[in-house]
Amino acid sequence: MLPQTFEDDLILRMKDMCKYLGISQSHGYWLRRNDPTFPKPIRLGKTAVGFLASELRCWLMARGCLAH
Repeated sequence: MLPQTFEDDLILRMKDMCKYLGISQSHGYWLRRNDPTFPKPIRLGKTAVGFLASELRCWLMARGCLAH
């Protein structure tokens, strides 16, 4: 288990999540709809959603895209 850091508590909006992962926004939307392993968004408002940085990091590690 990785130690929890302040970064892990961050909620990233779609644009920031895509920057964090190094992908385009259109690919980010594609992942949300088509990859069942992709982290589920957190509802922030009526139409706004965000993603936990810690869940994105775990997802990257599970895909082998990030060193343990």
